[in-house]
Amino acid sequence: MHAVLLIRCADRPGIVAAVSTFLFRHGANVVDLDQHSTEEEPATYFMRLEFQTDGLDAGPIIDQDVARVSHRDSVDDLKALGRDLERRVLFRAVRWHCEDRILVHGNKTIVFA
Repeated sequence: MHAVLLIRCADRPGIVAAVSTFLFRHGANVVDLDQHSTEEEPATYFMRLEFQTDGLDAGPIIDQDVARVSHRDSVDDLKALGRDLERRVLFRAVRWHCEDRILVHGNKTIVFA
């Protein structure tokens, strides 16, 4: 899988090391990296990182969703529906992660409501 990661956060030492270490530990290979920081205080850090991996989809399942389909739905309708479901599920999972509501224990994933 080829993916692009965009990061915007407060500038501080160790961001590149933390992100690249995380990706390395999950079997990813960084293929391109651009980074910039604003000069005004407080400084904002921007990173665009491209990577390739086969392992990131092997992590815990945090959220799932379903949608009703019909025999009248076209292939394009189904693709659009799938993209929308993926976007909503990913948004919720990232939000829960940022809110520290996810705990991975062994082979179980616990999401605190």
